[in-house]
Amino acid sequence: MKKALVILLVLAGVAAALLYRPLMLGREAKRFAPKLQEYEYLSCPPDPAGVSEGVLPFASGTFTVDAARLPRRSGKVFVVRLRKTGTLVFAEDRVPQVDDAWYELGGDLRASGPEEVGTLVQAAYALEEGQAYVDPSRPFQGVPIPGARLDVKAVLGRRTATLKVIDLQRKLLVGSWKLVGEEPPPTVKREEIDKMMQPPPVAAFLKALPQR
Repeated sequence: MKKALVILLVLAGVAAALLYRPLMLGREAKRFAPKLQEYEYLSCPPDPAGVSEGVLPFASGTFTVDAARLPRRSGKVFVVRLRKTGTLVFAEDRVPQVDDAWYELGGDLRASGPEEVGTLVQAAYALEEGQAYVDPSRPFQGVPIPGARLDVKAVLGRRTATLKVIDLQRKLLVGSWKLVGEEPPPTVKREEIDKMMQPPPVAAFLKALPQR
């Protein structure tokens, strides 16, 4: 009986811990709501000492880069996702948001409120469309369409993230980088689509920034 009670208490503790982090991060994210539009439109002059910039290829969520080439961060980081434009855009993408990468940062790196932001990152995502075919034996569409060919084209392409790194303390642009994924192969199986379309590793990039 006591052993079962101990197990239940341990499981309850684990469940509480798993729920606590998302809850606290959600509360912290709301603190940035009044600043999102300001962060989105903030434009700063380039650092007179030079702006770190480049194109960084990634594959399977990983990349290789010389940390000496990256911009230096000042204090803690906040990431705003810029709104998307165009006709085929979901309603929630028409406003700036707290970027997913911010949630992935550790507490020593993630700003928990506007007063803690030393480095602001403006993130813009895109899909550079490229043609790719799904495995003809497993059509892309879930329900066969009369008269449709089996080699249906999937909407695949290189995922990209353009990142502008701003030293908010000095009001200077210190970095401008673009993360670029791999181009899809000519043929891809249906079950491999998600793997091919992994999002850019923005959080990993930010964790690699050296401290100023």
